[in-house]
Amino acid sequence: MKNELKYKINNIQNLSITAEVYHHIVAHRQLNDKQEESGGQLFAYIDRYNVNIIKATGPNKLDKRGRFSFLPSIFYQRQEIQHFYCKGLHYVGDWHTHPEVFPKPSRIDIYSMQKAFQKSQHDLQWFIMIIVGQDNSLDGLSVNLINHTECIRLYS
Repeated sequence: MKNELKYKINNIQNLSITAEVYHHIVAHRQLNDKQEESGGQLFAYIDRYNVNIIKATGPNKLDKRGRFSFLPSIFYQRQEIQHFYCKGLHYVGDWHTHPEVFPKPSRIDIYSMQKAFQKSQHDLQWFIMIIVGQDNSLDGLSVNLINHTECIRLYS
């Protein structure tokens, strides 16, 4: 992919994911039985009309990773949020991998993001959760909006 991915959030706001972010997250696809889940955070410039994700972090050495699980280091997460906020970027959500061809959020994924949405101090209507599967096409990427009550998948 050479350009950015684009999604429509609603009638007013669009979501874009830079090629750099896309390449960072898909580099961690779980393509064999020995690879563990990976993940990190997503940071964006936000205005009334656009959410432009320009940075993806992780995985980090203190994350707890398994074939079917990923638990990020809260220590690293807090440091990253402060670091990028000072640079004008907002935390907008998380990404992680799944060992399945066409990924979809698990109940645990949805619950943990909804909990984070409720506990975080922000002015956002949604957090974004990207799940990276094994398929090399855009079908191998699940891009979701999460708030305290809903999980909605976006399609480009």
